[in-house]
Amino acid sequence: MTASPNPTNAIASTALRSDWQKPSTSRVLRKVARIASFCLAIYWLAIFAGTHLPGSSIPAVAVSDKILHVLAYTGLSFLLAWALPSMGKSLTHVTWAAGIAVAYSCLDELTQMLVPSRSCDIYDIAADCVGIAVGLTSYLILRQLLLQVAWGRRLLHDLSR
Repeated sequence: MTASPNPTNAIASTALRSDWQKPSTSRVLRKVARIASFCLAIYWLAIFAGTHLPGSSIPAVAVSDKILHVLAYTGLSFLLAWALPSMGKSLTHVTWAAGIAVAYSCLDELTQMLVPSRSCDIYDIAADCVGIAVGLTSYLILRQLLLQVAWGRRLLHDLSR
């Protein structure tokens, strides 16, 4: 003997499916924009704190400080390009990200003169600029790779604010 399907379960299941709505694209985009902005803010605060600690309170590391500058500004420029609004296929947000990162690098080095046992170094700015180039190049390569597949094109289209 086979059990007949329970009509109340079928009705409840249909009602649940009809009540559930796919989140709107604008809601998803707002959430992604908040995530990008949050990541950028936290990262930027960490860089600021790290570069404005007195030199005597920073533990010695075996890596050149120029490498640390490159790595820090690689992340900063990538996050800036991700967080700034992009308008479709236009890459003006990448230009803005580069300008903002270079300006911050200069400002960061100048304000370090106010911190005990820290100094302003033009080579640090040069290392920052290398990091900015690496970060933005990485962003553009990732963007181009996403454009190669259908789901990546949809993702980039949906994320363009």
